[in-house]
Amino acid sequence: MAKITKVIGAILSFIGSIIILYTFFVYLNSSAHLNYNVAKQPSIIEADFAYPFIVGFIALIFGILFVNDKVLGEKH
Repeated sequence: MAKITKVIGAILSFIGSIIILYTFFVYLNSSAHLNYNVAKQPSIIEADFAYPFIVGFIALIFGILFVNDKVLGEKH
């Protein structure tokens, strides 16, 4: 069981990091961050990029916890 949690953790870590990087670069290329929208520059929350960041961070955190797997590794 400990090996499958490491595989699931690696998959979650990879997916979480891809989601975070993709969302970050899309935010940097959006009208919320570029200079031609000087009148109103919304934040990440106002530009509706907060939800993907949160999902990515949760997936990354659970992935790291599953990869470490110290609790399950000591019990078995």
